[in-house]
Amino acid sequence: MLRRIVTNSVELVKFVFALGLRLSRPQKQHVLNLVDALLVSDERKTLAHLNRQLVEAKDDSSVAHSFRASPWQANDVRSKLLVFLVRTAVQLARSLGLEKIICLSLDDSLCVKDAATTQLESVDWHHDHNASSKKQAAYKNGSVYLICHLKIGFINFALNWRIYLREKTVRRLNRQRATGQRLRFRTKYRLAKTC
Repeated sequence: MLRRIVTNSVELVKFVFALGLRLSRPQKQHVLNLVDALLVSDERKTLAHLNRQLVEAKDDSSVAHSFRASPWQANDVRSKLLVFLVRTAVQLARSLGLEKIICLSLDDSLCVKDAATTQLESVDWHHDHNASSKKQAAYKNGSVYLICHLKIGFINFALNWRIYLREKTVRRLNRQRATGQRLRFRTKYRLAKTC
């Protein structure tokens, strides 16, 4: 396989540093490398495959460890990313002279997985509204997520997303968790309010 990334994109470096994450130098490099690899890779998106996109690839275990021992919280990154995306969309719209109407839309989507996929927590059997008919219900193995889009003219950004877990899935997962680490079931409506 030909390795694709010799050096990180300058715009990507600016973007990651603008998030203001408190990372060590190696962690910053791992984050930059993996985000860059996600953007250019058309193959499998595992950490190992993404790491192999780099000319100077590090050991796969050190990359994985930098994410396991990360000092950031998901909500901190998400809020900084949200501010960055909204600011960028508004600046682009102003510079292009687009209408000053901001539209937000919510959508739920099914990310279909192979029927043999059973080890990912968010994967379960879900009713597929598109494949079902009045006479026959259809189910697919996968994960459902709720996504919030911001649109100004033709500018469109995915602002936020939340994984939806069925109530049965939450109960099954909670059987294996300690009392303080149990998940709370949230309907799609309640998830939409947090998006």
